[in-house]
Amino acid sequence: MKAKSEGLITRDWFSKTLLTMGEAVITTDLKGSVTSMNKIAEKLTGWSFSESIGKHVDRIWNAIDDQTLLKKENPVYQAILYDKRIMMSNHTVLLARDNSQRFIVDSAVPIHDDSDKIIGCALIFRDVTELSLSKNKLFENEGLLKGIMDNTSQIIYIKDLKGNYRLINKKKEEIYTIKSKELIGKATMSHLTKAEGRESKRLHLEVINKKQLVEFEQVIRHPDLTVHAYHT
Repeated sequence: MKAKSEGLITRDWFSKTLLTMGEAVITTDLKGSVTSMNKIAEKLTGWSFSESIGKHVDRIWNAIDDQTLLKKENPVYQAILYDKRIMMSNHTVLLARDNSQRFIVDSAVPIHDDSDKIIGCALIFRDVTELSLSKNKLFENEGLLKGIMDNTSQIIYIKDLKGNYRLINKKKEEIYTIKSKELIGKATMSHLTKAEGRESKRLHLEVINKKQLVEFEQVIRHPDLTVHAYHT
């Protein structure tokens, strides 16, 4: 018998465990007809088990891609066909019976009997709407901040507490002739002289310790040997 660690489950383990877990679960037979569902699945889809039993799972579980708005293929089909766990890609939105929408993460897992014969599939999904909306809001705010940063004559950059660059503006890219992808996520000082690196580290610690804005003048020697002072 194949182990559950390979993404497969037995009927006995399913009946004792899966329906009581904290995620929505709908099970089907090999034809895709609903055979059971738990309370969380009823809540997210808007369909009760008594209404759903015997119906094709596509009538109960209806999902689209939130970017293309195209209908998502139910992972049950591939899970049964290939006899393995199928994980869906991101951007899945579940359309409930009342037309409400929820972001979900989902997967489908084959169900086997005691002789290891596949007898159906379990569709498992979880509501991640709040997480997705928070992430989208973060991206929106980051985009707005980047737009403001890129339209100033000052050198601006943002670091985390470990000194890794999170954002840099176009003026810093221009002055140091470096691309943001070379710095983002790194605590590198490769674009600075040793003296500039020491000063950058000192200022970073000063901001953290004082918990306030620090402004200073930077004198930078460019590749063409000209020297300019910049407010940072």
